[in-house]
Amino acid sequence: MTKAVLVGIANWMNPRGDECFVSVRRIADEVEVSTRTVQRHILRLEEIGLLERIERQREDGGQGWSAFRFPTYKPVKVSHVDPPVILSRPRDNLSYPPDDVSYPPDDLTQGGRQPCHGEGDTAVTPESEERNKVKAPLPPKGGGDGKAEHERAKRDRGERISETWEPPAIADLPSAVRAKARQWPDGAYHAEAEAFRDYWLGEGRAGARKMDWNRAWYNRINEATARVLRDAKAGVRFEPPPVSSGNGIRPTLDTSGECDSARAIRAQIAKAVPKAEFAIWFEPTRLDVNGTTLTVTAPSDMMSSYHRSNFDIPIRRALAAVLGKGADLRWRVERPAQ
Repeated sequence: MTKAVLVGIANWMNPRGDECFVSVRRIADEVEVSTRTVQRHILRLEEIGLLERIERQREDGGQGWSAFRFPTYKPVKVSHVDPPVILSRPRDNLSYPPDDVSYPPDDLTQGGRQPCHGEGDTAVTPESEERNKVKAPLPPKGGGDGKAEHERAKRDRGERISETWEPPAIADLPSAVRAKARQWPDGAYHAEAEAFRDYWLGEGRAGARKMDWNRAWYNRINEATARVLRDAKAGVRFEPPPVSSGNGIRPTLDTSGECDSARAIRAQIAKAVPKAEFAIWFEPTRLDVNGTTLTVTAPSDMMSSYHRSNFDIPIRRALAAVLGKGADLRWRVERPAQ
């Protein structure tokens, strides 16, 4: 499996061996495993020195796609040989009599024609030069400075998800999506919907705008069904969002008793995770350190499952930086006091 992940990343590398940008989810889809499995084997490839992962940050401070590089890769040296040039053609006196002046000249380089040396070589004619001219941009419709057109185009890109967004009832889903959602265990539908809403609330890229958030949720159901059923089979329990007094307060564990090592690990995680995601997924979570063992204690099963699926690598890196590479990582769920 480690070799399969390595080959999956190599498929996105160009022949020069430059850095390639590919998401862990895409590699997981190509290798046909979970994202957590890909993350685990990426760590192994880093440990044996075959892969180097370079984390990128966007201009808004969020975490972008990671770049991958092969430290030991050396580009293959290829000697390029120009193709042979055919300077003459045999005459066919049956098709082209000797007095036929339309027969092309023996020397193909005469008359301004040059032999083609590769794909993309095209003759430049006055017509093609005219087509290749850069045309000036058309003025905005309706005159003015185009501000109205810009605002309309911005609206056409869609809207961000609302904090009050709720998934439609399972009975109201399209038939194909409804059949998949009904296979989910109790509580999984609302737990996944909460994770879906929180993820897009914390996302800052252009993709955070959608024309129809319900349709985006339908796609999430199609993508997540296999993982949800796999987690349920492994014993993961799902629960709906806890009922609050209406003020929107999420379940939170008391983190005031964390030791110095736990606070140091928390600081390392905060550097690797975008601020919005850290606030949603780690501020309600307590980190318990006992010797060389870190226990990530979450206030709900859904949050603990989300930690394991999406933040396994940054947590393990922070753990190794503070407690060493031999440290152990465990997961735990603890219901906060009402």
